[in-house]
Amino acid sequence: MMYCRKCGTLNPDESNYCSGCGGPLGKSTGAPQQKSSPPPKAPAPAPRTVKPPAVPPGHTRLTPPPAVRPYYAGFWKRFAAYFIDEIILSFVGILMMLVVAGIVGIPMGISGVDEDVIAPLIMIYFGIIEFLLNWLYYTIMESSGRQASLGKMAMGIVVTDMEGNRISFARANGRFWSKILSGLFFSIGYIIAGFTERKQALHDLIAATLVSNS
Repeated sequence: MMYCRKCGTLNPDESNYCSGCGGPLGKSTGAPQQKSSPPPKAPAPAPRTVKPPAVPPGHTRLTPPPAVRPYYAGFWKRFAAYFIDEIILSFVGILMMLVVAGIVGIPMGISGVDEDVIAPLIMIYFGIIEFLLNWLYYTIMESSGRQASLGKMAMGIVVTDMEGNRISFARANGRFWSKILSGLFFSIGYIIAGFTERKQALHDLIAATLVSNS
């Protein structure tokens, strides 16, 4: 038995039309349909975790690592080293001048040579000795195991070849004699050390050397 959906009359199961209102009973054939359930909700994305930066060995997160110094020595650092070297060489030069005056001037004065002759001779001897002193000082010190003059040691810089190795005595010689060219035209060869990519002066470019922080 089934009820009519319009008038509610009870009708036999085999009836196709309602006996009360004459409307179709609308029997369904086949299995009853199941209500479709709503799709499951997507899980909420997990909160993003930000990993802290890696900590180098020997440091903590509270104490950042020290700043890295530039590899090549700058112009003013090199100038300070040169100034220190000149003070040292001037002091040694004064002592040598006194020695030359004693060795050359006193015997010539005793022998009666005119002072107008003695003074120029002493200056010539002194100039030659001072030049040799400068040459040997820079060449030997910069090609030694220290790779630096006393002024450069004080400023913490060394002279190396283009691969960062110790330079030979011959290369140190070439670097020293090239300084003559660097001193021309208002010492422009020295000044360019503040503008070249590797902080090289003209004599560094000629001798293929670098001045770097030790």
